[in-house]
Amino acid sequence: MNQEIELYDLVNDPYEMNNVARSTNPVILGQLHAQLDAMKHCTGASCRVADSMPNGAISAPALLVQ
Repeated sequence: MNQEIELYDLVNDPYEMNNVARSTNPVILGQLHAQLDAMKHCTGASCRVADSMPNGAISAPALLVQ
C-alpha cells in the first residue's frame, strides 16, 4: 500500500489546498505520525493518549525543514 502523507496548516489553509508534509521537519512529522497511530489503536475509558501529548501548539515555522 502506497499512501501519500498529508499535513495541512488549517490556520493559513482552511480548505486544505496546500499539502505541507514534504516541507515539514521529518522528526516532527514522525512524532505526529506516532501520536496518530497511538490514538487509532487506543480504546476504552483508560485511554489517555491525548493527555500524554505535549501541551501547546507547535508553531508552523517549527514544522518546516530548515
